[in-house]
Amino acid sequence: MKKIAIQRGHLYTTSPQTGTPGEQEAGRHISLLLQAELEKYRDVYVDLLNSALGGIKKRYDLFIALHCDGSNKKNVSGYSVGYPRNDMVSKDFADVLWATYGGSTGLRFRGLNITQGMSEYYGYSEINAGVKVLIEMGFLTNTSDKQLIMKDSAKVVNGIIAAIVEHFKLELKEDQPEPPGRKLLRLIRKGLVIGTEEDMLFLQDGKMCAPVTDLLKRLQIPFQVEAYPNEKGWAVKLS
Repeated sequence: MKKIAIQRGHLYTTSPQTGTPGEQEAGRHISLLLQAELEKYRDVYVDLLNSALGGIKKRYDLFIALHCDGSNKKNVSGYSVGYPRNDMVSKDFADVLWATYGGSTGLRFRGLNITQGMSEYYGYSEINAGVKVLIEMGFLTNTSDKQLIMKDSAKVVNGIIAAIVEHFKLELKEDQPEPPGRKLLRLIRKGLVIGTEEDMLFLQDGKMCAPVTDLLKRLQIPFQVEAYPNEKGWAVKLS
């Protein structure tokens, strides 16, 4: 049984730090969708946690804190991932998460542990878990990011779920079909695919074309055998 704790950042906090306006609702919204998706997998138990973590005695396999960024500049966009400094197990998960999340959402990756608060998040020390991460899902002060999180939420959820499934090797229950887009998300690991947009797979460089098309063949995903330079680098077009 894999036990997963999903914390909704700032939710029901008693401190003055209430987060970016709308952040509590965004965390609650995405957490409920994540819980529903994870229930489709075998041997998974999910707890939804609020801001206060003191007194929790359980040990979890994964602790993930959901947060959103904000900025005075409305054009600032993107996501970032944090993990406890020097925790290589959590870093391994964080590396998968940033790849799957970016590939699913198309958002710009701003980096790992880009602030001290991400590497020294209070929740890491207050929860007992094998893997601990924090994700800033996007900027609620950016219209496009907010639309993605609150309206096009499936992309956010798929990006997070794909990392959990990949890391913990979860299996769907027998009565559950493979979710749409999950085959595609299998490609998004270790930089093989750095992003997606509609029917395009954006690659790090032209050397990735052969391994990507070979994997598409094995996964029985139709595609056109063509790759060409564009403003984002290289791309493979799905049929």
